[in-house]
Amino acid sequence: MPTCVKLPRPSCTTDGCDNKVTVIRNHYDDKGVKVQVSWRKFCSTCHNKRTAEKHGLKTIVDITARRNGFESAVAYLNSKHPDRKHRKNYCENEDGRLGFVCTTTIVWDGQLDTDHVDGNPSNRSENNFQTLCKCCHAYKTHKEKDYLSPGRKAYGITY
Repeated sequence: MPTCVKLPRPSCTTDGCDNKVTVIRNHYDDKGVKVQVSWRKFCSTCHNKRTAEKHGLKTIVDITARRNGFESAVAYLNSKHPDRKHRKNYCENEDGRLGFVCTTTIVWDGQLDTDHVDGNPSNRSENNFQTLCKCCHAYKTHKEKDYLSPGRKAYGITY
């Protein structure tokens, strides 16, 4: 059985970074013994940051998002999430469905939540989703006691 040669793992070459670098490629001899390793010059964090900057973006996820046709990393990640893909870019309580009209100014996607209209997270039908800002979502959850719905236990959510 071939044995692996233990090779020292170098540190990142970025000034001030002490993280260990990652392997680009392993090289083996005829008997299957690792004889050489090609190391990246930078750790994964520094490599990803440098790659994103090279493309004029902030993160490596932004590159993946652009390659998949999305304007932002948030839009890309939301498309992968079973609930967030239903999220709109505004609070749907602008129509006063909760008994008052929402006046929150949305300046960041993180201010919006996907809410289950009936309060039950196990009901995943498309018409059971609505987008609410965090204020409206908290109000609706309290007013309608969504935290008591039986579906919460299925997801391990307890209050």
